[in-house]
Amino acid sequence: MQCHPLQAPAPQLRPVLTTPLQAAAIAAGPLTATSQPPPPSAASGERGAPVDDMLCRYRNKKCGYPRAIKRNGERHNLCERHRAKANQNQRKLESKRRTQKRMLQQRVAAVDRVVKAKKVAASVETDVAFTIYGGAVA
Repeated sequence: MQCHPLQAPAPQLRPVLTTPLQAAAIAAGPLTATSQPPPPSAASGERGAPVDDMLCRYRNKKCGYPRAIKRNGERHNLCERHRAKANQNQRKLESKRRTQKRMLQQRVAAVDRVVKAKKVAASVETDVAFTIYGGAVA
């Protein structure tokens, strides 16, 4: 009788990803003669390549979450969490751009009003008569 030292199971670093096809195969039980073998892309020769392709492609840090799925069934580049973060940043930047554009338009409009007012103003050649009303101080 051999004794094996007890080893704690290694902690799982990433969530386990299963495609609907794999989930159905797991639920069906062990591989039988009538069932088909896994596709060649999932062969053991390509270690982790299909799994890494399914993971979030966040640039700044390794993300272990699966990529979000589009309405047409294809995959987005980011997971739901990073997509929400990116969309929030885009909305914030777009709001900032609109505010800056609005402020610039207001400044241009104000300058145009001042310039037009100067054009309408009296020139040196125009005689301006002022009448000063004076009166006795009570």
